[in-house]
Amino acid sequence: MALAGMELLLLCAALATPAAATPSWCFARLEEPDGGGACSEPLLEEPLPLADCCLNPAHGFRLRPRGLCRPCRPEQWGPWSPWGPCSVTCGEGTQLRGRAQGPPGGHPGDTGGDPGDGREWQLRACENQCCPEPGAWSDWSPWSACSVTCGAGLEGRGRSCSDPAPRCGGGCGGGPARESRECGGGNPPCPVGGAWGPWGPWGGCSATCRGGGPGPTRSRSRRCDSPPPSRDPPGPPCQGRGEETQECPSPPCP
Repeated sequence: MALAGMELLLLCAALATPAAATPSWCFARLEEPDGGGACSEPLLEEPLPLADCCLNPAHGFRLRPRGLCRPCRPEQWGPWSPWGPCSVTCGEGTQLRGRAQGPPGGHPGDTGGDPGDGREWQLRACENQCCPEPGAWSDWSPWSACSVTCGAGLEGRGRSCSDPAPRCGGGCGGGPARESRECGGGNPPCPVGGAWGPWGPWGGCSATCRGGGPGPTRSRSRRCDSPPPSRDPPGPPCQGRGEETQECPSPPCP
């Protein structure tokens, strides 16, 4: 049940005064300085029924020979204590606060623990953050198309945590949201382009000296075999030249 705007207040066990027949030691005077009271001028050595003692509301009484002196007129309620913590850490629970009666001029609740001390309690509903609820995985989607049209590739499929969706920070337990596998077993092989191998050494110069025309040169070559282009299906050839030439550093001819 939603708790927004709802407050349950239950009054519990308010024992305001002792029973009329409770034996009490009766006093003609009750002094009430700040912080407490003192009984003086006892009426009798023996206890009286409380109802007889309190025929005069100016009298004071004790419920034990050396107990706290209390007035015959009604006692005062003290302030409510702060609300206690909620009984649960998530979801709906309850919290409690209380107050006590005490002698006029004294501190409410300073009743000395005599039987019949007044207590009053309030209970209300409370709600903390919602409790985590797990979700469940949906069915796997169909496998996607293979990532390539030739050779080996990958295909994938996924699922979502939505059947039902989790609440308040819950999860879907173990297992991945996506998975993949190799595909392309029925694809044709992919064409392989050629790549050049390393250059060979420079050859000898075409002459030993430089005459009046172009000077002597030397050359070197490389092969398109690292790897060679595939034949079926045909791969693209190597780009660039397979041979290069440079002028030889030679002296002029005599």
